[in-house]
Amino acid sequence: GYTLANGFLNARVPRHTPDPVEDPAQTLQLLADRSQLHGTVVGMMTAASLDSLRVTSECIDGETLTVLVTSGLDNARRAGDLAEYRTLGLTPLVNGTINIGIVISTGVAPAALVEMITVVTEAKVAVLHELGVTSPVSRELATGTGTDAVAVFCQCADHRIRFAGKHTVLGERLAVLVMQAIRSSVERDRS
Repeated sequence: GYTLANGFLNARVPRHTPDPVEDPAQTLQLLADRSQLHGTVVGMMTAASLDSLRVTSECIDGETLTVLVTSGLDNARRAGDLAEYRTLGLTPLVNGTINIGIVISTGVAPAALVEMITVVTEAKVAVLHELGVTSPVSRELATGTGTDAVAVFCQCADHRIRFAGKHTVLGERLAVLVMQAIRSSVERDRS
């Protein structure tokens, strides 16, 4: 959702799910508390090694754009693959995630935030296809994993950025940075 946040947490969690299963919100709250992060914290979890972290950044028209990626491909999937969980509301207990954090130093209008997430998703799919990552379910090219997450962090005032699609320099550079970060992160995992 859309929220005012005081912090960001991309936490590594055990590869094997504990029994009984803890609610992900509780896990993230405990990890935020241990990290002394107070207030509203945007949290992501991954079983992937945090050695997969890649950071790319550049300055565009006086503003800084930074991309942070961690990746694991243990549950690569193609959109439309048959889901293992056949009941609404269940929490998937699978490992392998591509987590992407985007940080931009200016304000972004809500519609442009949606465009940024769309561009990030398309860039991720392009890299996975380039690298030939396949879904073990359908044996087709993967479009991500079953648990991917994206968060965009920006200033909350002065929506300087109103557009961020593929026709804008922001959309172009965002895609390039995301592709560089994911490519490097995934190739590290494969070597």
